[in-house]
This record gives sequence, C-alpha cells and structure tokens, in this order.
Amino acid sequence: MQNYSHKVYQSGGKTVYAKKNGNYYDVVITNKNGQVITAVGGNTKSLRNWSDVTKMLNNHGGYSSLPTH
Repeated sequence: MQNYSHKVYQSGGKTVYAKKNGNYYDVVITNKNGQVITAVGGNTKSLRNWSDVTKMLNNHGGYSSLPTH
C-alpha cells in the first residue's frame, strides 16, 4: 500500500497498513515476507475512523506500534 497514514504491527511479523480512502479506511495486512494476507476495503463502510480500525485489530490478535515477532 502506498501513501499509508498508519502503520502498526501484529504478532508473527505481520505489518498493518491503513489509509483513508474517501470517508473510510482501507487496511492491508502483510506477513513477515511482505505478502498480502488480508485486505479490508473502505467500501465495506465499517472502518469510518482510526478507532474502528484499532477495534478490528484488537478483535483479531491486537496490535503494537513496535514490531513484534
């Protein structure tokens, strides 16, 4: 994902990129090899703000501002 506005990490070497696209966030999660493993598009209209994104991440293993392995 280019021009992301947020970058956080999940266990297992996953990296989470988030970018505001219109009124909603697009989220892409990559594994430790940089391969996309999950993508959630803004067209789902469920990720209206950063709080919605962090809630989703907390429901799926949490997140950290520092890399976790």
